[in-house]
Amino acid sequence: MKKYIISFFIIFYFLPATVNSQSNKNSTIKALKVGNQLWMEENLDVAIFRNGNAIKQAKSMKEWIDADDTNTPAWCYPEFKNSNSHLGKLYNVFAVNDDRGLAPKGWAIPTDYDWDLLVDFVGDEINGGKQLQSLPIVLNGAATNFMGSFFNKRPGSMNLDGFWGFGESNSWWSISTINESNWVRYISKNGPIARHLSSTWGQGMAIRCIKTELSVEAAPKEYVENYNDNYTSIQSITIGSQIWSSKNLTAKHFRNGDTIHYVNNADEWKKANDAKIPAWCYYDDRSINGKNYGLMYNWYAIVDKRGLAPIGWHIPSLNEWFKLFEHFGGDSLAGPELKNKVLWYGNGNDRSEMNILPAGGRNMYGVFHFGIGGSVAYWTSTEFNSEMAYCIYFGDKDKVNNSTTEKSHGYYIRYVKD
Repeated sequence: MKKYIISFFIIFYFLPATVNSQSNKNSTIKALKVGNQLWMEENLDVAIFRNGNAIKQAKSMKEWIDADDTNTPAWCYPEFKNSNSHLGKLYNVFAVNDDRGLAPKGWAIPTDYDWDLLVDFVGDEINGGKQLQSLPIVLNGAATNFMGSFFNKRPGSMNLDGFWGFGESNSWWSISTINESNWVRYISKNGPIARHLSSTWGQGMAIRCIKTELSVEAAPKEYVENYNDNYTSIQSITIGSQIWSSKNLTAKHFRNGDTIHYVNNADEWKKANDAKIPAWCYYDDRSINGKNYGLMYNWYAIVDKRGLAPIGWHIPSLNEWFKLFEHFGGDSLAGPELKNKVLWYGNGNDRSEMNILPAGGRNMYGVFHFGIGGSVAYWTSTEFNSEMAYCIYFGDKDKVNNSTTEKSHGYYIRYVKD
């Protein structure tokens, strides 16, 4: 199997921007082109709104808590120390969402979908932080480091308990909200890019702005996948006497052409399982996760007589997973091999990856668990009893377990050659 390597080219643009006061340090803004986006090279560092009104500076934890209690827009330096001013400012959610506008003219606080596009550019959330750190940039003919430019200021983030992740990671606000909470992106230079909702604990985070005309308000069209259910090109890998798919299943139709029920919220997931209807979903109900990690299914889709796997393939039994693990010396050794390493076969010139990605799971109530970058579970075709079936669980420590679980859970699927 050939593995294709895509090279990324990122170009710096230095753009002047007019702001309302000399107290704003972003008066001359350095911009960085990432894919089709144009981001500020540095974190936002302003002390006034766009209309000229001052934003409160919190100089102690007490002042920060007071601002949170009174819904007052505020900013602070990391650890409330002026000596940390070189790291930029942390803002509370009231400053982010204030109608007076926090971003300079021509710039916007990114939406959740803007962050999606950045993640999509570097591949996925699982290794995105490492990719951002190692992705080369050519500036004036010399290669430099992406984390040292795009993420050149990493003050961490804070809540009412203090600061964490100082210098090793960062959390950035988005302007997108759900249930009165803003979506946030946590990025570690060691790996994961996590998406989560802000809590009510007075969080303070950095802001990285995007050019207004390049910001997107809704899910881009390219996130609406058009998977090929005909399986004309199946990526596979031979391991011992078995041939496995090297990607998770993405079928939205049964083998006979019937549509598999699509679910996009927790209530519908529970309803489908209560009625024992075969169903699939995206992790976190977001189609970009289908693009990166495949689709999640309940067990009723697996055993449906209309057939879920491509012709000539089947969903593996528990014993077939055991056979795979034995090839690597047992389940204690198989986890790291399958999850992390590149596998070499044949004459040593063929290379392929099994692509076991820690991309989460869904429980019977429709709640997503494990989390992107944590763990992952795969269905087997082996039934335990009328309510439960066997699954294979790859933990965040690379350990592999088999366990029984409710058929109403949502897990990924691999398939093997007949």
